[in-house]
Amino acid sequence: MANLTTARLGVFPPVTLLLLSIALIASAAVVFWFTLSATRAFKLPRPEVVETYARCNTTSCLVVVTVQNLSGERLTVQSAELHLKVGSYSGSCFPALIEIGGSASCSFSTGLVDDGDSATLTLTMSVGGIQHSVSAAFRIVKP
Repeated sequence: MANLTTARLGVFPPVTLLLLSIALIASAAVVFWFTLSATRAFKLPRPEVVETYARCNTTSCLVVVTVQNLSGERLTVQSAELHLKVGSYSGSCFPALIEIGGSASCSFSTGLVDDGDSATLTLTMSVGGIQHSVSAAFRIVKP
């Protein structure tokens, strides 16, 4: 009669195989999710304010803000607003289509501003047909 207590080498119990399979599927799902979220983050708009200045006369100022595209997609600027302590102003950006790594100059006719005033630029833009709104805070510099 054969000895039934002999251990078989190289064979995993079914519970161990089931747990290993579940762990493999779960880890593959986590890697897929990280890859997908990183790809989406690369396509989000990332404008950066690289230069700002104000040229003023006795009654008003022209505030110019240069924005650079740091994202991995082309950005189309649809509207631009500048929020200052003296009020909010609409402006325009040229060019409206900012290439990857490119920049655009946004101009705003405002009331009088002081050197060092805080400001917030809000850009409404589309990336691949999806509309986004992005804000950036900075200080105004008078040359």
